Amino acid sequence: MIRFSTLALACAVLAMPFGAAAQPQAAQQAAPAAVPFAADAVVSVNGLVCDFCAQTLDKSFKRHAQVRAIRVDLTAKTVSIDFQPGLSLDDATLRRIITNAGYAVTAIQRTGGPA
Repeated sequence: MIRFSTLALACAVLAMPFGAAAQPQAAQQAAPAAVPFAADAVVSVNGLVCDFCAQTLDKSFKRHAQVRAIRVDLTAKTVSIDFQPGLSLDDATLRRIITNAGYAVTAIQRTGGPA
């Protein structure tokens, strides 16, 4: 809990000097419109407040060969995961990756691909 609070505080402090102008830029970096993206799982996450949060989760997921791409939506507080063809991570592993990065999972929705 302390780790989550500290990380959330750090993200909030980093977001302050940039004001509202920082969020659209962060959303553009986390979700480029030109790249096609088909999410196999969408995870709702508490604590996503800044681009640093998105970068942390991106690095955490890219360590796993099963993951082709992820997209973090700071406004919707979701992480969308696209798995490599024929591969997946189970819900417990998704939850562990996000929890170990310092965030809390509120829901996991599968949208396609193997479970």
